Amino acid sequence: MNLEEAVVEVIEYADDRGFVIRICITAEPSRLLGALEVAEDLLDDPAQLGLWADDRDGLWRGLAIVDSPR
Repeated sequence: MNLEEAVVEVIEYADDRGFVIRICITAEPSRLLGALEVAEDLLDDPAQLGLWADDRDGLWRGLAIVDSPR
C-alpha cells in the first residue's frame, strides 16, 4: 500500500476489528468524497482488497486509494 499518497485507506482485519477506514484530514473535499465512494465499493466487494498479509498486527488485507476516478 502507498500510504504516503493515500487519500483513504481501507483495511480488513480477519478478527473482531473487521474493517478500518483511515482518511487524510488534509485532502481536498472533492478528492476525499470520491475516494470514500471507492471505499464504499470496496466494502461491498472486499475481495478487491487483494491478498491477505500476516504480520504482528494479525491477518489483514487492504488498499490505499490515492485518487478517485472522478
